Amino acid sequence: PVSPRADAGGAGAPSAPRPPLRRPPRRAPAPCPSRILAGVCAGLAVHLTFMFGHAWEGPEEMANTVRLARRLLACGYAATLQCTLTIPYPGTPLFRELKEAGMLTTLDWDDYDQRTAVTKTPLASESDVKKAIRDVYRGFLQPRALWHLFRRNLFDLSFYYRGWRYLKGHLTDFSG
Repeated sequence: PVSPRADAGGAGAPSAPRPPLRRPPRRAPAPCPSRILAGVCAGLAVHLTFMFGHAWEGPEEMANTVRLARRLLACGYAATLQCTLTIPYPGTPLFRELKEAGMLTTLDWDDYDQRTAVTKTPLASESDVKKAIRDVYRGFLQPRALWHLFRRNLFDLSFYYRGWRYLKGHLTDFSG
């Protein structure tokens, strides 16, 4: 289960549920819509982060995560949302596990900047991973998601300007 972070109004959402046989020992929990809804009902502006490019993630798992993220946006459960490539930073348990398993593509720290995948993904190509990220960001353009966005920020024109710039940037950041 995901624990809403009251201080930031967010919840971590690494990816949708996946089969138990293809994942490394570390398993991040999938987001629980009922807990996210509890945060929304408590008046929190929930921010979700989805990570793509896990070594155990294939096309089916990524598609499930994209569907979940888009559904949370369309239902108004997520006030904001971001997607990232899985970047196992040095000193973290994930980095140690992936390094020991030979699942890192590089140890050049300049590559650990979210522009390229540094984790081997045997079940999906890097372009598939980046396409999934773009598909989530396109979820902001769903009519129901736009309705919730406008409803929350009706007269905040600077919010729309900043949001459009960020969305445009994210759609091109992961263009392959």
